[in-house]
Amino acid sequence: MTDFQTTKFYRTIVDNNLFRPLGWCLPRKKEPYRLLGTILPTDGETPPHAIVQRTTAGSTYTVRIGEMLDTDTTVVDIQPKQVTLEKAGVRRTLHLNATSLLK
Repeated sequence: MTDFQTTKFYRTIVDNNLFRPLGWCLPRKKEPYRLLGTILPTDGETPPHAIVQRTTAGSTYTVRIGEMLDTDTTVVDIQPKQVTLEKAGVRRTLHLNATSLLK
């Protein structure tokens, strides 16, 4: 017996639910991390650091290139006002949003 949510016939019914309000759309996925700042030293001996906040828990981490934020998210690159993360082979870049810090 197949699960009703995975079969193509029933998937249409689940995706286009008749009882949802008009204009309803899927909620946007929230980024689990937010970049708070980057530290790029001028000497060549100190590695760059990024200050990253976990949006769900509110905890803040100071990380370097190659460190893990959680079990499957790794910091790949740190540039001025941006950090690149990799999760399951997919890379995404977090940019510093200075306007949200001023509120």
